Amino acid sequence: MYQKQPRTIFIRTILTLLTLLVMSGMLASTGSGALAPLPNSDLSAQDFAADQTWIWDIQRVDAPRLFFNMGNHSIRSDSAGYNHVAYGGDHLYYARFDGSDWIATIVDGAFGVGEYASLALDKNKYPHISYYDSYNGSLKYAYYTGTQWVVGVIDNPSSAAQAAAETELTDMTSSLVESSPRWNWLHPILEADASNAFAPSALNAIQGVGTYNSIAVDSSGYVHISYFDAVNSDLKYATNSSGTWVTTVVDSKGRVGKYTSIAVDSNKRPHISYFDESNDRLKYAYLSSSGWNKETVPVDQQCSETNPCLVGGYSSIAVDSLNRPHISYYDTINGDLLYAHKKSGEWELAKVDSSGNVGGYTSIALDDDDNPRISYYSFSTNNIKYASKSSSGWSTSNVTTDGEAGKFTSLAIDKDNVPRIAYLDLNKAMLREAYRKTSTWSGRDIDAFRDVGLSTSLRLNNAGDPYISYYNTSTDDLKFASRSLTSWPIQIVAEAGDVGLYSSLQLDFYNNPKIAYYDATTGDLRYANNVGGVWYYDVIDTSGDVGLYPSLAFDTLSNPHVS
Repeated sequence: MYQKQPRTIFIRTILTLLTLLVMSGMLASTGSGALAPLPNSDLSAQDFAADQTWIWDIQRVDAPRLFFNMGNHSIRSDSAGYNHVAYGGDHLYYARFDGSDWIATIVDGAFGVGEYASLALDKNKYPHISYYDSYNGSLKYAYYTGTQWVVGVIDNPSSAAQAAAETELTDMTSSLVESSPRWNWLHPILEADASNAFAPSALNAIQGVGTYNSIAVDSSGYVHISYFDAVNSDLKYATNSSGTWVTTVVDSKGRVGKYTSIAVDSNKRPHISYFDESNDRLKYAYLSSSGWNKETVPVDQQCSETNPCLVGGYSSIAVDSLNRPHISYYDTINGDLLYAHKKSGEWELAKVDSSGNVGGYTSIALDDDDNPRISYYSFSTNNIKYASKSSSGWSTSNVTTDGEAGKFTSLAIDKDNVPRIAYLDLNKAMLREAYRKTSTWSGRDIDAFRDVGLSTSLRLNNAGDPYISYYNTSTDDLKFASRSLTSWPIQIVAEAGDVGLYSSLQLDFYNNPKIAYYDATTGDLRYANNVGGVWYYDVIDTSGDVGLYPSLAFDTLSNPHVS
């Protein structure tokens, strides 16, 4: 057995002691418990945390607009014929159609705001928007004065609720929890949506106060908002009709309040439809002089353990000229679009569409004659459908037919009784508007979204500047970003469709980027080579479905090797 020589042991001991002395001097010079900067560096002690880990500087390399979970009242049409839309996710956005184009603006630039955006217009045609702040778990509200936007917070989860939610999240994902108590609101645990990975279902999320919100403005300009308090599982209501904001718990019996929708009648009284998750039923609440009246909307079928009923999801409400409620909603068990209308104290129920699994993301509006119109989503075809009622009964039609178009529908009827539907088109990665002036549907783009950052690979050049390859999920492209001073120039490396998954990035001797990646369209392993700013391409392996999870490296002669 090899034995260490005494001279070697002595030298290593001296080096160890010198290291300890240097470290103790560094600690002593910075005070008790403080860490000094590294030798020959320009980093200060503040660049290190108390546990001797790095303080991370987070930059947004590629941050296009991101939006989803729009409310069923996200589009409105004013008396002059102009259309308005609210939407968001990373920020809150508002768009207005000026007669020829949709003009979008950022209303609230805070990160993580804008989900469940709901829009109402006052008598001056100015927009009012309620929306969710996923970073803080709060209900927010924005309105336009005619010259500027005013943004505020209506309701927050209590500090005790934050602590309880963080504890629950820590139990589930202890390895992922950061120190910020707001992390649980920004990064909820989402239930997977098998039909669309981009637009997650928030049914099982640890959320705060303000999801599933809906807004209405009465004839005096006062604002009414219904929303779900996920912390306490309650339906809540907020209004400024007294001159200041007042929040009220409307219903706390069980887990209630998802899929809220609100409308205000001619007496300025709010009507709310919502889902009773504890009993799988649609509920309805309205405010009278004696307070809130709540009731469960009946079903037209026998419900039992062997024949369960699950109705009330995706509810949307409108109130007619006689102050009577009309509600569209979804039958989850049977996959039907349902409709309820209360008149003379009794509920009139109808099965509007049962042609497959239909009735998701419903939105209801009334025409000038109080006839109901409904936009909704077909899970069977992944498209929007439209239903209208006349004296002869209900008729249904397809709005889109190209698939993956129609989630988060919102319907408005303009001054000419033309139906206008805002919806998310996942094929085009666009927020779009559909409208029907004749017998056929037309459409136009409102705004584009992008979901970027999957399958990242990072390398540093000789100067320490970062290079990143990554996948654009929305457009199925391989992208490349390199930092130049304070900006991030971005290139599209490959955009043939569904290319660039699992990219592996390396730099050659001259800092030219090289990327190995998988082409899911052809099932091939491919290679992108940048020389002088121009990308060149090779197909490495075509023997079957190959190329998943590549790893790229160079030898000393700059020859590429890929596993």
